[in-house]
This record gives sequence, C-alpha cells and structure tokens, in this order.
Amino acid sequence: MAVNGGEAAGLRQVAAMYEQLKAEWNKKSPNLSKCGDVLCKLKLALLEQNFLPTTNTRLTKQQLVLARDVLEIGAQWSILKKDIPSFERYMAQLKCYYFDYKDELPDSAYNHQLLGLNLLFLLSKMTDYAKKRGWVLGPNNYYSFSSQQQNPEEATIPSTELAKQVIEYARQLEMIV
Repeated sequence: MAVNGGEAAGLRQVAAMYEQLKAEWNKKSPNLSKCGDVLCKLKLALLEQNFLPTTNTRLTKQQLVLARDVLEIGAQWSILKKDIPSFERYMAQLKCYYFDYKDELPDSAYNHQLLGLNLLFLLSKMTDYAKKRGWVLGPNNYYSFSSQQQNPEEATIPSTELAKQVIEYARQLEMIV
C-alpha cells in the first residue's frame, strides 16, 4: 500500500514521538510522568492518523507495528503506575493486534508477558467476585457456587435443581468475563 505525502509526514511525526517515548522508557529508571505525557500525545496522534484499526481503514504493517508497540509500552506503564483501569484499556486495544492481525504482524516480545499478566488480573477479579458472592473455596481448591451445603450422602439431585444451578453458574461466569 502506497503512502501519500501527508500520510508519510504523519507517520514520521508519530514515529519520532514513539522514538522519544522508547528512549525514555528504556532508561534504567524511566520518568513515568514524562512517559505518561508522551503516551497521551501519542494516543491522540495515532487516532488523528487513523493508525488504530477500524472497519473502514487499511493500515500498513509499519503503522500496525508502531501502534502495537505504543500500546504495549502503555500497558507496561500502567502496571508501574498501578493504574488498573488504564491497564485494562490498553489490553483491550492490544488484543486486536495479538489476535486479529497475528498472521500479518511479526511476533511481539511482550505478547505472552502481557497476555499472561492480563490473565492473572482476570483471575484475581474472579477471586474477589467469588468472595463477594459468598462462594466457598472447598478443600479440593474448587469454589462451591451452591448457597446451601449438601451432605455427601445426598446422591440424587433433581434435574430441575441441577438445571437451575448450571444456569446460575453460567450467569455468574458471564458476569465475571
């Protein structure tokens, strides 16, 4: 895909801002405030240049990699800042690069690390959610979703009761995700 003069200038501007961010980020002790300022400007520039994927845009590989790399630094920055909502937003944006464009983009060095951290975050939310719902962690390390404890001698469960429990379980899992 050919890039016209205006797009090339925009790409150079965004690339220069990214290099500024990367230089600060790669320092032994990066200035998180400065990184946050550059990230904010970069996100706006990415939107103005239509670098973030939408249904009507066709982006070059270079534009996609640049946007992904900016968002990865943003996710890592969010972790250092202990800004969980920001981390969630960055991860939501990164997922399209990791999954929708996985065949078009080279592998990212941070893909597995960030997806793993996101999974740990989601699991921690599930534990909090389970505690709020009054679920009990059993001796086998499985959560019990039943509101009433049953004796092991009770061998039969009416099918209607079982169906209600399964539906309630599915609803609760859906609320977690």
